[in-house]
Amino acid sequence: MKVAIISHTEHYADSDGIILGWGPTIKEINQLSEHVESLIHIAPLHSGTAPQSSMRYSNTRIQFIPIKPSGGEGVKKFSILASAYSNIRIIKKALKEVDIVQFRAPTGIGVYILPYLKFFNNKKYWVKYAGNWKDENMPLGNKFQKWWLQNCTSNNTKITINGVNAISKNGAPTDSFLPNINSAIKGHIVPMKTTIVETTSSKLFKIRPLSRLMGLNTALERKLFALNAYKDNAPPIAIISISNIKTPRSGSFANA
Repeated sequence: MKVAIISHTEHYADSDGIILGWGPTIKEINQLSEHVESLIHIAPLHSGTAPQSSMRYSNTRIQFIPIKPSGGEGVKKFSILASAYSNIRIIKKALKEVDIVQFRAPTGIGVYILPYLKFFNNKKYWVKYAGNWKDENMPLGNKFQKWWLQNCTSNNTKITINGVNAISKNGAPTDSFLPNINSAIKGHIVPMKTTIVETTSSKLFKIRPLSRLMGLNTALERKLFALNAYKDNAPPIAIISISNIKTPRSGSFANA
């Protein structure tokens, strides 16, 4: 599978021309690249010196495609729209080579990337929303992107909010979340509106101790028992000890 990621991750070129990006994102992409045929990362390339938190790509299957950086404070925000046309041309060309697209929101370029993916893109895509979904004072651009994801996405568009699936319903995502223990430990941001989603155990196999009393209850246990039977020293078998029942049974003459 060929994957493209569109993000606002800042990239820099060092003195040797090697591309560096924000460490946590680059590390995540390096890991993802191990499971795909190729990966394209489309993100802004900035001038200047890379921060110390930056790191390089470690897999030759990753291709970085630069777009114009934009955004900032005050009048600099107009650069988002000023660079939209040239950036969309670059993105359009790059997406021809991939099977699926991931867009990372919220970001300034999201105000035109989300409509583009919806109306002018024929590839499957999903959106990873890494911002605070509950923030009541979020910037206007973030509010627009949240509104878009709630009201303008199709049923086929997958949305994840900080690692939490948002299930599409009637053309818009219905927020869902993982168990509270996960939210507390892993830092998941629980959306304001939620729906209960049935979860299953993460255990691949559930193995109970072998017992002569219980018998071999599963195919896996029977197979393990058969394999161990050919060994010189048989493995220890857990035996459940049951004390003798001294209470007479109902109807017994001992109750008379």
